[in-house]
Amino acid sequence: MRPFLRPRLLIPVVALTAAAAGIGTAAAKPADPTSPDDPPVDGCRIEFADPSDSADERRARAACEAARARFTELFGEPAPAARVVLRPRIGYRVATQGRLAVAFWPTTKVLEEQFGGGDAATARVEDQWRNVLPHEITHALLAAHFFGDEREPRRAGYGTPFPDWFDEGAAIWAESGDNREVRLEDFRNLPEEWKDLRGILAMPHPAVGNAAAFAARDGGPIPRDRALWAFYPQSFAVVSFVYEAGGQAAVRELARRLVEDPADLEALAGLPGLPETMDEVVAAWDAWRAASPTSRTAPG
Repeated sequence: MRPFLRPRLLIPVVALTAAAAGIGTAAAKPADPTSPDDPPVDGCRIEFADPSDSADERRARAACEAARARFTELFGEPAPAARVVLRPRIGYRVATQGRLAVAFWPTTKVLEEQFGGGDAATARVEDQWRNVLPHEITHALLAAHFFGDEREPRRAGYGTPFPDWFDEGAAIWAESGDNREVRLEDFRNLPEEWKDLRGILAMPHPAVGNAAAFAARDGGPIPRDRALWAFYPQSFAVVSFVYEAGGQAAVRELARRLVEDPADLEALAGLPGLPETMDEVVAAWDAWRAASPTSRTAPG
C-alpha cells in the first residue's frame, strides 16, 4: 500500500498511514486508510468526523461520482473506486492505495474561513466542490487505474508517471461543462507560439520547483505565473483534440502508449482518427485549433 503521486500543484502525495486517524465515517467510526479491516470500497466512499458535515458528504459524493463518470466517458473503461476523506483543515491531498483512489479534502466551513465572506467567496467555495474536487479525484483515479498494480514506483512526472500534459488534460475532463468551455476559450486566447503541439507535448508542468504553487495549495496567494496557468488549457486542448479525432479508442490507446513510454513525443501518431506521421498530426492539430474548438468534445 503506497501512494503513487509525487508532490504537485494542489495534489501532492500523502502517505496513507495512521496520521489520518481521527477522521471518521458518517457513523463517526475512526478511519485509518491503511486498515485491512476497512470494508471494501465500491464506487465512492465518503468519510467525515463531524455529523454536522453531512451536507458536505452529499457534495463530496456528487464530486466523486462526477469524476468517476467522466473518467469512464473519456476512457471507455470503469473507473476505480474512490474514498474522499473530509477533514477540518486547509489544503488537500490525493494519493492511491493500490487500485483505490483517495482524496483528503477540507470541509465547507474551512473553505469559508479560508475565502472569507461575500458573493465572490461563496462562488469560489462552490467552484471548489463543483470543479476542483472532481479534477483532483481524477488525478488519483488515473494513478490507481493505470499504475495501481505496479509493485515498484517508477520515476514520475509532476503527478502520475504520465506526461504532465496528459495528467492535467484528463483531470480537466472531470470539470463541469462550462468550466471546460472556459479552458478552451483560454486556449484560443493564448499567444500563437504557445499553441505549438510539439512544444506542449515536451513541456514539464511549470509548477515543478515552484514553491509559491505548492503554498497556494494550502491557502497561500495564487502565483502570478502566466506559463503556469496557460499549461492547463494547453493540456486540455490536446486531450480534446485526441478525443474528437478518435473518441475513447484513441484516448485508451494513447494512455497505453504513455504507460509504456511516458517520454514518447510521437505517441499521437497513428492513433485512431489521426494520421500516421507526427508531421501530419501537427498539421491536423493546426487545422483543428484554427476551426475554433469548443466544448463539443466534452460531456455536459
